[in-house]
Amino acid sequence: MGQAKLHVELLRHTPRPEEVVAMGAKLCYSPANIDDLKAGIESKDQSAFVDKLVSMGHMSPVEHVTFTFGVEGISRACSHQIVRHRVASYCLSGDTVIKGARQKSRGYKRFTVKSLFDRTLSPHGRSRLKLIRLNSLDEEKQVFSRGKIKDIFYTGKNEVWEVKLNNGRTIKATPNHRFLTKEGWLPLKDIARLRPKLAVNGVTCKAPEFALLRDKIWLYERYNSENLTQEEIGELLGCSKHTVRSWIRRHGLQKETGGLHGHRPRTGYHWTLNRKRTPEERRRLSEQMKGLGNPQWKGGITREAVRLRKEISPELRRSIYERDGFKCKLCQKTGGQLTLHHKIPLYADKTKNTAPENLVTLCRECHRKVNNNENEYAGLFDTAPVPYHSRSNGCYRTVKWEEIESITPKGIEETYDIAMDGPHHNFVANGFVVHNSQQSQRYVGEQTAKHEGATFEYVIPPSVVDAGQAEWFEEKMQTIQGWYDELNAALGEAGEKSQEDARFLLPNAAETKIVITMNARELLHFFRVRCCNRAQWEIRAMAEQMLVKLKEAAPKLFVNAGPGCVTGKCPEGKMTCGKSEEMREKFLNM
Repeated sequence: MGQAKLHVELLRHTPRPEEVVAMGAKLCYSPANIDDLKAGIESKDQSAFVDKLVSMGHMSPVEHVTFTFGVEGISRACSHQIVRHRVASYCLSGDTVIKGARQKSRGYKRFTVKSLFDRTLSPHGRSRLKLIRLNSLDEEKQVFSRGKIKDIFYTGKNEVWEVKLNNGRTIKATPNHRFLTKEGWLPLKDIARLRPKLAVNGVTCKAPEFALLRDKIWLYERYNSENLTQEEIGELLGCSKHTVRSWIRRHGLQKETGGLHGHRPRTGYHWTLNRKRTPEERRRLSEQMKGLGNPQWKGGITREAVRLRKEISPELRRSIYERDGFKCKLCQKTGGQLTLHHKIPLYADKTKNTAPENLVTLCRECHRKVNNNENEYAGLFDTAPVPYHSRSNGCYRTVKWEEIESITPKGIEETYDIAMDGPHHNFVANGFVVHNSQQSQRYVGEQTAKHEGATFEYVIPPSVVDAGQAEWFEEKMQTIQGWYDELNAALGEAGEKSQEDARFLLPNAAETKIVITMNARELLHFFRVRCCNRAQWEIRAMAEQMLVKLKEAAPKLFVNAGPGCVTGKCPEGKMTCGKSEEMREKFLNM
């Protein structure tokens, strides 16, 4: 297929947009009723009124008009910029609750999306935002882990729909926001039509496969329909028959039994209650209930941890203090109450308990700060981050699937969105697993066979063509295509699974597609920034094609749209391209 060609299509927009803007502006101060006001607006040309609104900066009425574009032939590098720009409505309402991942042995912090955005408005808030971790789904292992916030965006006022599940959970999001469903990632507008089950922040268990026991339908099919024994179900899941029996009883799936038969024994029934256990039984039960084996243990200092710390001899402790100059490695305070800290915590690796390279001097105050937050200081101590599920009682939180009760429009609200650092670009909001909106090579395979023997589509930067390196660039794309096919074959071409791993070889030049919905206010800002000569060439070309479509659909609203120099002095100051007159003429005559 080779080189991709940029193509922008206006998929849909608010009918008669200028009249909608005029109605939104006049309704707040006009004494006329809605019907009379609508008739008056429809009978007159509103171009002068709309132009005056925009020039005065009165932009609230403009937000009532939305436009949806389909874009193809852009590189992954460009799509990353669009997501980063974040004016498009892949958004959640401001009252959406984000539950932070567990930071310490007890308690979780909860934030609204708006409160997280407010933190970006001050230096102190931004510094605290870097420390917050949110629940993210590891789609490969199907368990929840911790994700780091990359950025938070205010995306203006947008139409939102409320999703309500059978379990009572609700969330408000724009129609384009994607949710994880049984059929994969789908935008809300498709979910409203298909009504698949949605992923929620589900259940906790020792191993992800044990979560099946919490699924009443799955357990009913195995135990009652297929008539598997409790031992056979336990073998399927790698657990004991007693665990299976407990869940069968909890779900009320017990099979009917015949009860007692025959006559009562002559000597009567006798029960042995509260019998005295042997010393060996007491010892075994004691071992089972220690530390991680105790289901009530929520993390903290166990007897084993105390014993391990006592293995650090006074001589070793003094040698570490001397090596570090009797100084805290964090605050650089000398003397006082010093302690030893394990860079790699004991719950992650007990073998390094007395290893000098794993011990560092900290004051007591800093030690309290570092404990349970080891990953935040991994870079300072030059250690690898500790896997999230290696701590506490080893429990995993897995996905649970819930049916939709209703989806209802909730009008226009202020919306926000969160960008997450990799590798898991999703987060949990109001208990729902939500994502960003962009085509993914995880689901769209790029094998040679799908391109009729050619490579995946890609974008060649103009600078490469100007340098006479286009042929060399195409050869490298062919090489990468070969690597992709080879890796995909080695992974067994197992559809989604192999594609999601093989895509790591694809370059930023690989073509992708994206659907973007913006309101008119967001679009005017987008054009002001991205139509400028100083914007990156690919997103500038896309913005210009979008503006051409809009000048046909809503000419009165976008008559002065374009870079900042179209309506005044170039806002770039000393960084100006020096072509203000040329740019002004180009966009006014577009």
